[in-house]
Parts: sequence; structure tokens; C-alpha cells
Amino acid sequence: MPTLPVKCCSAEDATLWAELALVRGVAFAEAALDNQLFLKTCWGYHGNRKLHKACVINRKRSHDVLADSSPELVQSSGRTLTGEWIEETHDDIMFRSDKSEGCLGNLQSETLPKTKCKGRRGKKSSKKKKSEQDGKPHAQQQMVEPSICTEQLWPAVEMFLLCYQLCHPVCCAVLLRDACLWIATCVGHHDDKLTAYFLHRSHGNTLHHKMVELYGKRFRSESVNNSCKSLDTVLDHVILKPCTEEQPHPHVAARSVLQWGNGTLPKFDDFDWMLSKIPGHALVSLNVSPYASPSHLMICRIQHNRQPLLHCITDPDDNLLSQFTDIISQARSAAKSTEKSTFWRKRRQLDQDLEDLLTTMERVWLGVWKILLLGDNFEEAALQDASEELSELISSANGSCCNGGRGWLKLLINCTEYLSNVEVNEFLTAVTMGTVSVAHMGHIYLTAKHIHSIISNSDKSKPRRPITILPGRMLHQFPWEQLPSLQIQPITRMPSMPVVIAHYIMLGRCDTITVDTSSCYYMLNPSGNLGNTERTFSKWFNSEPGWSGVVGKVTNEDHVINIAKYEMFIYCGHGSGQEYLHGDSIQKLHNVATSFLIGCSSGQLVDVGSLDPSGTVLSYLMAASPAVIANLWDVTDADTDRFCYALLQSWLRQEGTSLVSMVTPSQQHCKLPYLVGAASVMYGFPFVLNSEAHSC
Repeated sequence: MPTLPVKCCSAEDATLWAELALVRGVAFAEAALDNQLFLKTCWGYHGNRKLHKACVINRKRSHDVLADSSPELVQSSGRTLTGEWIEETHDDIMFRSDKSEGCLGNLQSETLPKTKCKGRRGKKSSKKKKSEQDGKPHAQQQMVEPSICTEQLWPAVEMFLLCYQLCHPVCCAVLLRDACLWIATCVGHHDDKLTAYFLHRSHGNTLHHKMVELYGKRFRSESVNNSCKSLDTVLDHVILKPCTEEQPHPHVAARSVLQWGNGTLPKFDDFDWMLSKIPGHALVSLNVSPYASPSHLMICRIQHNRQPLLHCITDPDDNLLSQFTDIISQARSAAKSTEKSTFWRKRRQLDQDLEDLLTTMERVWLGVWKILLLGDNFEEAALQDASEELSELISSANGSCCNGGRGWLKLLINCTEYLSNVEVNEFLTAVTMGTVSVAHMGHIYLTAKHIHSIISNSDKSKPRRPITILPGRMLHQFPWEQLPSLQIQPITRMPSMPVVIAHYIMLGRCDTITVDTSSCYYMLNPSGNLGNTERTFSKWFNSEPGWSGVVGKVTNEDHVINIAKYEMFIYCGHGSGQEYLHGDSIQKLHNVATSFLIGCSSGQLVDVGSLDPSGTVLSYLMAASPAVIANLWDVTDADTDRFCYALLQSWLRQEGTSLVSMVTPSQQHCKLPYLVGAASVMYGFPFVLNSEAHSC
């Protein structure tokens, strides 16, 4: 069982206290924030973007609130969390956050008492130790200081940080996620790197915990066979020092990445280390702020060795996501209609409604910031030169850029052709914080278009690189890939940044993954009641050399081993095939095939109590499947068969074809390209190629 920070005698204590800290933090935040001024307060570009003056930590206010509320919190054993105990613990923790290590997580290394006791450090002791620390140099620059937000919001952030520290060792995913999102919401553009850190820490914490355990078991089993000594020492060393050691074994390296940030407040070096491990394509985190109404979409784009780019956008209607949920619910009801004409009339209308919603989402909510979801199509050197030229032009106009200015200018050069004149003006006004006159703005815009044209016509242009989106809670069901401007953009999905990096490590850190498409196992209509699906594919699959599988009603034989034996796996049936290939069995495998799960809701992630969303597709990623094609919601068999047929045909015909680039074109073969086609998405590594051409 993991040790807990100072004087928390059990996981239950820590959870109760974390809940209390979160509740009080929310109260502080809502009192300090005005709904109408939320974006300006936390996410606006203020003047020349200097950080606010450091403010004094208002500890007494935090203590009083905790002490007033704490007597009501009694754990099952009957022991009350007294105000005295909470104040002592809070003071001790906040004192330790001032230590030279700059993180609360170092408390994990201590052995903690099993019963409530007075602090081992009294006031004299605290002052003495604090004075001893004053003269010591800091090992790393701290990211968490009062200057990260306005003075009014710091008490709230302090509470959220306390919640973050307490709930993390307990693996309470919901508390951890909410604390991270609240910190990111309050900090905003006051510190882009810190905001990016907590936005990414809010993703996939339950999955990280599972993968750490899984990879630890695998490494132990392999090491026992190889007579490895001091295994636990090796694993602990990796966990505590991920920034200084390159680990040769993939399970150890992946495990250290998945435990990034565990029990610690962030440091600049640690976050830069994670950014340096990202594969060579952009990762875009999508989250809905927990603050008030209307909905605020927080977008964070990170790339290898680049500064994070962040923006927060308000949903003016405050019902776009609920409209999507209603459409999918109505589609499920319409599918039960026995009258053919009624069936098609309702579903065609819903298909049009979904298309209109996606168009509205891009035009009204995302607007110009849709370019955060577009990949690079120019070489880095060309982008660097172009951004420097634009930056000098802005400086000559007595203007200045916001945080990440060069990164924003690179993004503009990449995506100029997708923006109208009005959108470019809006973008440049935000990036230059309104410091450039209208006349100079027009000149900068024309220069950007000219540079874009020159690079596009040179050999420095290249196909647009894929991106990987990391949808947060409430957003993982939405078909972001089908936004109008993104239909030309190859997109994959993953649960979190650490999972992206761990997955990349498990695949051998290769720039591309080549799949031997002559090695395929298939399960076609295993339930025996999808006759049209069986007739569509059986003759073709049986004629492919090197392919084998089962058609029609299957026996009780073990099929799991085959998805590790072959390099490609196709499932055409109901659901995700969990009845025949259980997720727990899949997770035990080391490397499974690139998989096509062509069934209803095969890629859907479902909220499970207090844990993060889970689904069968995550089991395939845990077992290092390079890519998984799956459906986000229920679909009809005939239309999804059209998609599957078109996808396999287009991918297999030509050697070296990228799988992700074939997904969107194949969706257009569906009679209902939005209601059915848009359900199909790709999880995993974006650079998955086929090894040879097939005459299919």
C-alpha cells in the first residue's frame, strides 16, 4: 500500500481530506471569479504578459475554513478529523512545499504513523529547519508559486494543490482529475507551462495505475527467468529518477513515464523531459473547464521540444455537447423502427442534424482556434525562419507577442489557407495582444500569406502530419475528426500524454510501424446472425493468402492467442468481441495485432463510478497494439460494412499506405457518412503502414 503524506493514517483519511480541500477550493474560486470576466481573469492576455506580483499566501484563511468544516467529517472507524489535526497537517505540508526540492511529493519517502499524533515537527523545529533551508540553492526552478495566478485566486489554488497531493497516492481518479482541471482553470495564461502540466495530469490516471502494475508484473516475470537481482530496487530507482536515466528495457522505461508526476508538484525540468519524449507529431488535449456555465473548452497543444500552446473558448449556446448526445440517443431509438420508410427518413434527418452540429461547433465554438487541431505540413527549419521573420515584423511595428509567440506564428504559417481574412485578423490580434495597429496588421497578414505560398511551392512542403487528440471527460464521445476543416487532417486518439509516450516506447520508438498484412486473423459474424456481413467478406477473406480465421458461429476455443500470433486482426460482429476476447486476457499479451473492431460501440469509453472512463479498446493499447479502428456509438451493420470494405480495400491496395489517412475517405462510402461513418475512429500510433500491395 502506498505511503501517504504527513499524518494521514489511512487512504480513507486522505480521501476525506482531499474531498474537503476540493470543496473549499471550489468555494474560494467561485467567490473570486465573476462568470462574465472568467476568460479575461484567467485566460486573457494582460498587457505585456508579465506575471502578477507575488502575493502572500493566506494560510490562516485556509486553516480557518478547514477547521470550521472538519468536525463533520468522520470516517467509518469513528475517529474525527479534528480542526487541530487538519491545521497541523496543512501547515506542515505547506511548509514542506517551500523546501529546496520544491515539491510535496518528497513526503512519500517517509514512514508515517498509523495513529493520530502531534506533528513531529513543532513550531520551533519548523522554524529551525526552515531557516536551515533558506541558505540552500534550489535544485530546480519551482513551477508552483503564488505568482501563478491573481491574488484573489491563490487561496483556491492552494486548496486544489492540497487536494492534488492527498488524493494522488490513493489513486482516486475523479478527485485528482477535478483538482487538476480546477488548477488549470484558475492559472490559465498566467503560466502556460503549469496549466499545460495540470491539463495533461487530468487524463487517464486510473489507466496509468493499471499499466504501471501490468508492466511491473511483466518485468518481474521476465527478470525472474533471467535471474535479475534486486528487481524492486531497479523499479523504485526508475520511478524516483525518470529524468536522469535512460532505461533499456521497454517495460521499465514505459513504467517510469506512466508514473511521471506521481506524488510531486511539477518542476520545469520534469515537464521539459516529458515534452522531449513526445513522438514527432502534435498532441492536443481537449477538456471542459469545471467552472460554471457556459461551457469553456480548454485546448492545449504540445509538440516535441516546443512550448505548449493553450486557448480557452466559450460555448456561446452552452448546449452543443448536449445536442450531440440527443442526436445519438434519437438514432438509437430510430434504429428500432420496423417501418422501412420511417427508419430511413428519421436517420437521414439525424445524419443531416449531426453534420449541421459539427459545422456549428467549428464555426461558433472553435472559430479561428480550429488550427490548433491541424498538423504541420512544413519542415521545422522553414517554420523557424518564417516565424522569426514575422516576429521581427511585429517588433518593428512596436508590437509584442504573448506566451509561446513563435509557436503561434508557426501555426499561422502552417494553416493560413484555412483561415479567412477576418479569422487571421482575430488570430493576430490575440497573439499580439492588440499591440499592433490595423495598418501594420494587414502588412503582417500579407507577409504571412506570401511566406506560406513560397514554402508551399518549395521542396520544404510535405504532407500534413497526423495529430493525436486526448479528449477529456465529456468529450471522448464526440467525433472531433469530422469537423469540416479536420476532414483533411489525419487524426488518432489516445487516453493521455504518458500513455502516448509509453505506447511509443513499447513499439520500439520507431518512426513508423510496418504491418505485415499477409499475416491476418479474422472473426467474421461469430454470433451467427449477421448474414449480410458474412456474405460481404467471407469469400474475400478466405481467398487472401496467409489469412486465417473463423466464419459464422464460433466454438469455445481460445481465440486470444491469435491476436498476438498474427500482425493484423479483423473482427466483424456485435460489439467489441469481448464475449470471445476478454479485455483481461488481452492485457496479459505483450504485443497484439493492429486491430479492426467493426461492431457497435466497440471504441466507446464508459464512465465507471469514481474511476476514469474505460473500454475494451484500452486493453488493446495496454497490450501494445499499434492501432485500433473502432466505433464510438451504435451503428447499423450494412453501412459499417461499407466503411470496413472501403477502408481495407484502400489501405491494402498500395504498399506503404498510412492507415490513418484512409479512415476519413472511407467514411464517405456510408449512406449516412455522419450518423454511421463518423462513429469510426482510430486509436493508437498514427504512422502505421502496410507492408505490401494486395490485389483485392
